Amino acid sequence: MLASLLNLLSGVGEYNGKRLIISKKRKHEEHSRKRKEKAESRKRRKANKWEVLSTVASKPEKSAEEVTEMVAEDGRSQAKLPEAPPVLSHLTIGINAVTKRLEAQAHSHRLKTGIKVSAQPSDGPPSTKETPAIKYVFVCRADVDPPLLIAHIPELVAACNVSIPSQFLSPVHLIPLPKDAERTLADALNLPRLSILALDVSVPKSTP
Repeated sequence: MLASLLNLLSGVGEYNGKRLIISKKRKHEEHSRKRKEKAESRKRRKANKWEVLSTVASKPEKSAEEVTEMVAEDGRSQAKLPEAPPVLSHLTIGINAVTKRLEAQAHSHRLKTGIKVSAQPSDGPPSTKETPAIKYVFVCRADVDPPLLIAHIPELVAACNVSIPSQFLSPVHLIPLPKDAERTLADALNLPRLSILALDVSVPKSTP
C-alpha cells in the first residue's frame, strides 16, 4: 500500500523542492532590493544634508530602474517553476487540513440526507460545493506521538460514511500506514514531516 501511494505521488517531491528553491531566491531578491533602497535612502539624506542637489535629483530615477529590474528577475524566477503534478490538486496534507475537509464533507452529507436527491450516476459520494469528496485517508498512526493528535480522525471518517446517501456506494477509506511511513512520505514529498494525507474521489489512478 505504501509503495503504491509513493508511486501515485511521484513528482510531487521534485515540484516542492523546486518551488522551495525559487521561493528562497525570491525572498533573497526582495531582501537585496530593500537593502539597496535603504542604502540609497541614507545617501539621499546625506546629500540633502550637504545640499548636493544634483545627486539627490538623480537617485530616485536610478532606484526606480533597479526596482523594475528586480521585479523582472522575480518574474523570471516564477517562470522557471515546473508544471505541478496532476495529483497535487487532489491531495490534502496535514492534520488540520484533513480534519477540516472531513468535517465539511460529513456536514454536507448530513444536509443531503434530509433532501431528496435525484439519482445520478457517480463514482463516489457527493462533494462539497466546490471541493471533491475525500475517498482515501492515509494515516501514519504508528509514528504519531502523541496518538491523541489523530484520535478524532476515525470518528470523522465514520461520520462521513454513516451520512452517505444510499445511492452513493463509495465510502471514505481510512488506511493506517506502517511504522516509519511518516519519514518515508515526508522525504518523498520534500516536506519536514507528514503524518496524514487524503486523496479525493477524482484523483488520477484513484485506486492505490
